[in-house]
Amino acid sequence: GVSVVIPAYNESEAVEEVVRRVVGILQQEGRPFEVIVVDDASTDGTGDLARRGGARVLTHTRNKGYGGSLKDGVIAANYPLVMFYDADGQFDPGDIPTLIEPVLSGQADFATASRFIDASLVPDMPWIKRWGNRVVSRLISRLAGQTFYDVSCGMRCYSRRAALQLHLLARFTYTQEVVFNLAFKQLRIVEVPIRVRGEREFGESRVAGNLWRYGIRIAQIIFRSYRDYHPLRFFGGIALALMLPAVGLGGFL
Repeated sequence: GVSVVIPAYNESEAVEEVVRRVVGILQQEGRPFEVIVVDDASTDGTGDLARRGGARVLTHTRNKGYGGSLKDGVIAANYPLVMFYDADGQFDPGDIPTLIEPVLSGQADFATASRFIDASLVPDMPWIKRWGNRVVSRLISRLAGQTFYDVSCGMRCYSRRAALQLHLLARFTYTQEVVFNLAFKQLRIVEVPIRVRGEREFGESRVAGNLWRYGIRIAQIIFRSYRDYHPLRFFGGIALALMLPAVGLGGFL
């Protein structure tokens, strides 16, 4: 079976339809499933609408952010496959079986939807966002020692083994940190090309509404992850940079 976890904060305009469409696809597949909407202290009735669409709803009394909602969703999941899915309607639920397949067949521990691995599927989105995604993907690829084309897409599927090994610190976004986390633990990661709507139909992104703030948060995540998973490289470089002038000054004195 599969647990689909959908974090939602003030998504009343889209969440009910999103849940209904996800439920419909999973019913057609015929495997056991559940849809869990984590209502992150919404004030617009998001939780009630998600419940009406057919979801089990977890309600936060205070806002925990996107990352915090996903952590609670993983804990609440009852099935060996855990999928993360956004509530804004940008994804096509018809792609769920395609994304699940590599994990279900044992080819991967973690499958992530990729908007950029196939040039014919690149969504229509502002050039600054497309450029930012490319830069971050290249940086994480270099640091993780693997090639990734899209490290920011929120539609993902985890095996139970991979989900239980997640150790995430970020509160508001998590997508880049997950790639570091699982790549450093030598888990098998695959990117699955899918077509995604480039812009939300309703409202603005809760995660990347302000690109400067989003960029700072990503930089913090990359910094912390590299520091924690490669401490010798990180602190060794700093120590070497300090040692060279220290030796020079010591020799002079």
